Amino acid sequence: MNFSIEDEFGLEDSKEKGFTDKSADEEDIKLQRMINYKSRKIVNAKRGETGESIIWRDIALKNKQNFENNRLNILKFIMEYIKNHIEQLSSRGPSRRVLWSKTDTFNFFKACNVVETEIRNVIKTVPQIKSNWEIGTNPLNLIMTVLICHFWQNRTEKEKKEKNYKSTMVFILNLIFCIRFYSSIYLKYFEYDPDEELMNSVIDELSERFNLKKMNNVYELLELIAYTNINNTIDIMNNPTDFNVYYFMTNLNGRINSTIRTIANAFYEKYEKTKHSSVEKMVETNSEGDDYLNETSSVSGDISNVVRKILIKLAGESDIDTSILEIVCKQTKVSVAKMRVSINEMREKDKETVGRLISLILSYYLGSLKKKKSTIRSISFISIMKKVYSISNTNSELIIEIKEVLDILLKNHSKEYLTTNRAATLSNLKITCYLYWVMYINSRCE
Repeated sequence: MNFSIEDEFGLEDSKEKGFTDKSADEEDIKLQRMINYKSRKIVNAKRGETGESIIWRDIALKNKQNFENNRLNILKFIMEYIKNHIEQLSSRGPSRRVLWSKTDTFNFFKACNVVETEIRNVIKTVPQIKSNWEIGTNPLNLIMTVLICHFWQNRTEKEKKEKNYKSTMVFILNLIFCIRFYSSIYLKYFEYDPDEELMNSVIDELSERFNLKKMNNVYELLELIAYTNINNTIDIMNNPTDFNVYYFMTNLNGRINSTIRTIANAFYEKYEKTKHSSVEKMVETNSEGDDYLNETSSVSGDISNVVRKILIKLAGESDIDTSILEIVCKQTKVSVAKMRVSINEMREKDKETVGRLISLILSYYLGSLKKKKSTIRSISFISIMKKVYSISNTNSELIIEIKEVLDILLKNHSKEYLTTNRAATLSNLKITCYLYWVMYINSRCE
């Protein structure tokens, strides 16, 4: 049940002292290089080469004085964010979720006195960054990288004398960038917070070559990555071409991703062996046919694993599944164009609620109906789950909650759902949304 390598990142520094990804074995590294070569992804920074510098010209140089004027505001935001999340970062391993919200992104741009839409507009003009590259097209990633390069090139005299960088703006910005990446990578591998005791036992069993085992907590690990990233990227910070700026982002993301992926693989392997079931409460049915929660159900591992793998696939896709949507809309007589906008918004902006819906659907199928996991890919899964939705006056807590979650998703992401008063229209929109995700589960389940 190992995770595969999915992110765009370089591995050229994987042999250097202090590189956190030393845990990756030789086969992983060879595989990554092969994947990157075949897909023509960036795998090496052009450290000494000249190239286009649209990003540097239109963001860094344009805002040079602005960045300096807001140095203290940026520092204040970072220190406050770390203070508010230090408890989650103090766990020994990745067992506590660290949230980075839209409000955090807004406040970071506000501290920089930079308008996010202006950064988006600059990104569109950079040939080196393709429109479907999630990491490279994220304005927050870009502004953080630009700030790091700016404050490296504009170090104060005191900072230049600092040997370990720990009190410099460059280190502090690297640290918050690491925390920002960690917050999203964590959610990719752990839909639910893992059992901390089990996670600690996994770390105890790691070999000494793992940096995480040598650290007291996740925060210290991210500090190490931030610190070593400075030494590894000095040439890049001195030469921030568009190519190198993109490389800086993806390489740092890759280092953190590789570390968490390795720990996640070890955790889920141990989880499977022990059939540990503290991550998710599961459902069984009593003699009267009503659902009730049972934390020790043996199917909990199946559901948790299926949900996790489906959400990883969802996160890696750049668009909705048009073929599924067209099939569903043809059945429900709902506009494909309108539903596309709604489903795409759910996929991009509300993964947590979508994940909850997928989990509830699978909980009912595997838990209440006691179907086998191997049948999720069958046509019977779709037929059964279509009939389930049509059940009226049900006492099933799961079915009731499925419909409540659908209501939340559509209220948040469908203008038509909010504006119409017609019961038939509301019903059609809900069944369309439901069937899309049922068929998506069917098509993505391994």
